[in-house]
Amino acid sequence: MPGGVDYVLVKLAQNMALENIAVGIIVPRYVQNKYIEEFKKISLIQVESLPNKQFKFCRRLLNGLINRVYRHLFLVQVIRNGNYTHLIFPHAGCFDQKMNALIHLNIPKAVIIHDLYGLHMQQEPLTKVSEIRDIFIEKAIKNVESAIAVSKFSFNEVRKKYPRKKRLYYAQNAIDVCSDDTCVDEDGANEKTLEDGYIIYYPSSSKGNKNHLLLFQAFKKLLEDGCKCQLILTGKNTEKFIKDQEMENSYSELARQFYWSHLDVFKDTIIARGYLSRKDIEQQYVNCNLVVYPSLYEGFGLPVIESIQKGKRVICSDVAPFREIAELYQIHEYITFFTNNDVESFYAALKNHYNEKRELIDMKLVKSKLEKWTWRSTTLKYLQILDSL
Repeated sequence: MPGGVDYVLVKLAQNMALENIAVGIIVPRYVQNKYIEEFKKISLIQVESLPNKQFKFCRRLLNGLINRVYRHLFLVQVIRNGNYTHLIFPHAGCFDQKMNALIHLNIPKAVIIHDLYGLHMQQEPLTKVSEIRDIFIEKAIKNVESAIAVSKFSFNEVRKKYPRKKRLYYAQNAIDVCSDDTCVDEDGANEKTLEDGYIIYYPSSSKGNKNHLLLFQAFKKLLEDGCKCQLILTGKNTEKFIKDQEMENSYSELARQFYWSHLDVFKDTIIARGYLSRKDIEQQYVNCNLVVYPSLYEGFGLPVIESIQKGKRVICSDVAPFREIAELYQIHEYITFFTNNDVESFYAALKNHYNEKRELIDMKLVKSKLEKWTWRSTTLKYLQILDSL
């Protein structure tokens, strides 16, 4: 599922390459494997071939860290005209004492901030990784001269928490209008009927902010009201919701317990498929009637745009990043907002969609809306910011 800093990194790299900007990338192996087809399309320049000796040192340093603890460590080098270099840290987890050499390199640097997750999910027991991540974000903000947020919402949050940060910018994430594996017939998306079976789709990881508990509660009410439907879950660790084993995340564990407490209702109606390939996710979009996003909190919410790109209507929580997306692309008519974390409001939105016959989405109109802000737009904004440093 597109989203997160690793996907942003891939899209920036692709589009910088299209702008004839040489891009050297160091990424963890799992990201290379996850986006192997995307990386095959990018001409990579090995860091060793660059004249700057400092980067040879950085590569050795980074590789050592990547091979040990820091599984989300990224370093992007943007080389323009062969005569100067910028550093982008697309994950705030680049920072510990051993990374001071990077912080003090005499070249412009910027860190990408996706969200301030810890501020909103404070009741969630922090794992060692997320605890370290919060510390790294603060260190990155304080030590790297510039920070780029992925949305206006995240920009405002960072500015509020770190009011002394002078060089703070935002470059909103985006979506490509259409690619070979994402095109929907311009005559309209297939609007499935109730006779075909009604399928609700939630493509998301099992993280606590994704609010699967609220989804299960609203879905239970829908079933008890006589609606014949299925709920399909995909994303990392979502298969654990239907397993008889405690989940580490306390928010997710509450959802799992709710599922097992009402197994008589949910059996054969909630299908949790876990992490799927890109091709399999595309098929889930084809099969579903509706996509939902009941998140408690998001930094941007890229999947909302993707769902509409696929010709599917969305019901989502009324949180600022989702409103920002609707405004950015002027796609309000395809999105139904419900009161955040309110089961009755969510249930009412689901029931209305179930009962109402919807017109086919005009994909020509959708494409024209999505052209307002693409990954090329985002990339040019990044380059504009970098040029100003």
